[in-house]
Amino acid sequence: MISIWLIFQLAAVFGLGVPIILTIWSWKRQDKSILKLMNIYWRVSSLFFISIFLLIGKRELAFITSLLSVLLMVSSTWFWVDINEELNEFPTWKPIAITTRIWRYTLLLFGIIFSIKSFYTIDCFIGNFNDTCLEWFDPPQNIFFIFKNIFKFLFGANFTALIATYIGYLALFLYLIGIIQWLFIKFPKNGRYALLSKNNDF
Repeated sequence: MISIWLIFQLAAVFGLGVPIILTIWSWKRQDKSILKLMNIYWRVSSLFFISIFLLIGKRELAFITSLLSVLLMVSSTWFWVDINEELNEFPTWKPIAITTRIWRYTLLLFGIIFSIKSFYTIDCFIGNFNDTCLEWFDPPQNIFFIFKNIFKFLFGANFTALIATYIGYLALFLYLIGIIQWLFIKFPKNGRYALLSKNNDF
């Protein structure tokens, strides 16, 4: 069975590292379709980072939001009709197009692995923490120590798990407002079209 540490390492590479590279790369080359895809991806994937804060606070809600975040991250890279059409029209030899295609399939594989791993945390969803649940809290603690040092350096105060939880819940509330707005206002209007000519819109 794949370890929790490896899951988070894969998330760091394919959920953070590669998207950063693709975002900078597409911005420099002004590849509108890939840049639009990455703009959408970052907005959707913010739920995963919110889940990290909730995991730091050891909240059972984090197990639900982390799973949903990965499913949304994968879906957001395949959902848009006009972006898919643009990517299919790219020459097969174009490096940024090849990288984007490989990344989408790799992210899909990661999503499947993450979902299977999350299946073993069903009890964690309702607060029945066992050894498997506790394993999920370990990797975010490293991130917590980084935030703690940065927070202390910038503000001269301690960054606690309670503060992380508060930030997580506040960010989740704002995220839900954005999702609801998209579902009831933009999705009925635009459907599965990302509207490539409007880079500032979700």
